[in-house]
Amino acid sequence: MIANDFLSHAFMDREWKRVERIANKILTSAEITFWKKHAQSKVVLFKFWVAKEASYKMASRQFDLPRTFAPKNFPCQFLSEDQFSCQCGPHDYSGEWLFNEKGLLAVIQFDSRSVAEHFWVPYTNARRAPARHAMLGDLQKSHPTSFENMRSSHFEARVHPHYCRSYSEPWGVCSLELNS
Repeated sequence: MIANDFLSHAFMDREWKRVERIANKILTSAEITFWKKHAQSKVVLFKFWVAKEASYKMASRQFDLPRTFAPKNFPCQFLSEDQFSCQCGPHDYSGEWLFNEKGLLAVIQFDSRSVAEHFWVPYTNARRAPARHAMLGDLQKSHPTSFENMRSSHFEARVHPHYCRSYSEPWGVCSLELNS
């Protein structure tokens, strides 16, 4: 089972002007203290954001959670600059951050023996359908056996446990979990 969340550089640059409001909305008091003391405060704030979102996606695949996401209910900590841990009630989720030229991606894999591949497609705000179709086409070409029984409607439904999508203009990303 896999979950992800992604924020593009363009989004992070645009939203940085609302930094205090974002921090107060998503961070616990301990996370605010850590964030304010960290030398890379911009990256840290958004790392917390994507880690909490990915944790919510993973928890919602396993449990019946409310559709309303409450980020303060997912306390997170940095295990390193590239790894995190978040808590959802009695459950802990560990994941990793990938920071590249497109932006910041958080990925949680339930099975550590699996590997993840990430597929990037151009995304224009409010135009998810073309991005989903491009991702599905790329995945069907590159991993036909993973998707031989999957129809386009399944991919759009977001219920498949072996992939997870996230969008942040100008990119959409699909993380696909493969058995090693």
